[in-house]
Amino acid sequence: MKNKMLPNHHKSGFSLPENYFRDFEARLMEELNEPQVSGNAYKGDPGFKVPENYFEGFEGKVLEKLNEERTVTKVIPLYRRKKFYYAAAVAAVFTGLFSTLLFNPPGNDINIDSLELSAIENYLDDEYLNFDKKEISVFMTDYSYTLDNFSTSRLSDEAVLEYISENVEDPNLLFE
Repeated sequence: MKNKMLPNHHKSGFSLPENYFRDFEARLMEELNEPQVSGNAYKGDPGFKVPENYFEGFEGKVLEKLNEERTVTKVIPLYRRKKFYYAAAVAAVFTGLFSTLLFNPPGNDINIDSLELSAIENYLDDEYLNFDKKEISVFMTDYSYTLDNFSTSRLSDEAVLEYISENVEDPNLLFE
């Protein structure tokens, strides 16, 4: 199996000096054994500066700000908008009811009797509704359908063969 590497990419972009890890432990132990100067163990700028005598007057400044009277800020109350929200909710309900009655009038009920038989046959032929034998038998026993309840008529063999010859698409099925 070939290694899937980028065709022109041979370096990882990260490099270490030669023999870096050989003397790493010795350098680490040397750093750890050195006595550190108090507070100045790092080299460089600390990154921030505190003004002189900042903490001496700090407590007094905080207490002054706490004792000051707070100015009243402008607050927009929500209770004024409640009336608008109630009106908008009522308008939305009426709009929903109006559109429901407009686009689906009550006299336009759809039931099984209004469906065409060909639509039901197409639905079953396209196998949108698949029943196996167990499901059909449960349905038939639930509603107490038995073969005795169906009206059957006696058909002659000639009529059956004529029907099959006219309606069967594959003629090889007739001879099986």
